[in-house]
Amino acid sequence: MNGIPRSGPAPEDVAVIGLGCLYPGAPDVGTFWRNIVSKASAITDPPP
Repeated sequence: MNGIPRSGPAPEDVAVIGLGCLYPGAPDVGTFWRNIVSKASAITDPPP
């Protein structure tokens, strides 16, 4: 693209096979989404 030849190995395909996350006020993404749709508040005090 910029006229500079690449050095090193060619790029390889990458697959994302898992995802981890903490959802505020919910144990899983389904509950988190229901909380968003129902406009539930997930604001709490931070842990100590």
